[in-house]
Amino acid sequence: ELKAIVDETHGWQKKVACHAYSGEGLHRALDGGCDSIEHGLELDDAAVAQMKKQGTWYCPTISVYYYDWASENTPAGQRDRKRASEHAVSFQKAMKAGLKIVYGTDAGGFKWTDPMSQDFPRMVSLGMSPMDAIRSATVSAAEMLDMTGQIGVIAPGAFADVVAVSGDPLRDVKELGRVRFVMK
Repeated sequence: ELKAIVDETHGWQKKVACHAYSGEGLHRALDGGCDSIEHGLELDDAAVAQMKKQGTWYCPTISVYYYDWASENTPAGQRDRKRASEHAVSFQKAMKAGLKIVYGTDAGGFKWTDPMSQDFPRMVSLGMSPMDAIRSATVSAAEMLDMTGQIGVIAPGAFADVVAVSGDPLRDVKELGRVRFVMK
């Protein structure tokens, strides 16, 4: 059934994103041909290999799993920390395998007043270069959406929200959370 849904969606030249964490649901999404996996908290080696082979995008949404942790010495608190730790391992596996990684926040999983830029420092702390983190939110996102040259670039005729920061985000990626100016 999932393959039929994906085939029909692709027939309309649209993409299929699947919220999948791990296990059977993740493997069904991959077997069905979904174009991207959102979250992928516990990517096993078989899933990583299949994503690589199929060209499936990985949208890890890391920061949302650092919210609302229970107290550390409780079962729920231990679960929360284990989830974040396992997700970090999955992200590093994805990078090592050369998966196509795209920036995502899971907006709505945290307060709308919190910065959308918080995954940049998390990605960098887990081993991604600042430039690759920036690319994941710009040119890679455009590629995933089949909008290369239309978004994610500063070019004549392209759609863009241009941001300015005071410092160099390649030296301190947290600068992307301190936007001083936005131009439509």
